[in-house]
Amino acid sequence: MKMKTSPNDVSNREILKELNRLNEKMDTGFSKIDGKIEGLDGKVASLDGKIANLDGKVASLDGKIANLDGKVASLDGKIDGVHMETMEAIRELADQSDKMEFRINRVESRMVTKDYLDDKLADQYSKIIAHTDKRIEKALS
Repeated sequence: MKMKTSPNDVSNREILKELNRLNEKMDTGFSKIDGKIEGLDGKVASLDGKIANLDGKVASLDGKIANLDGKVASLDGKIDGVHMETMEAIRELADQSDKMEFRINRVESRMVTKDYLDDKLADQYSKIIAHTDKRIEKALS
């Protein structure tokens, strides 16, 4: 065994004791770090699960968007069909309107007006009066 020669001299035992104490601190620190790493691994695994779930939701949303695109295309087709039917009905209505206008014009051109009837009735009245006067004169003579 060696003796200390000065108060600042350190023995091997003290050095070993200090090294053991540092080793224990390091082991405790590493244990804490290992625990934190395991906690991080769990959190990363949880994030991976959430990302996978999010990927599934995105895929589902893509499917819904594709379905919606199909419905919009179908609706466009139906609207085009209705538009064509409407245009055809308008065309038929215009044709019927033209035919009715032609008929109305023809009837109006042949129609007897009030002025015409008044003139004819006045002529007939004067003819009847003249004829009646002749008959009265003939009967009196």
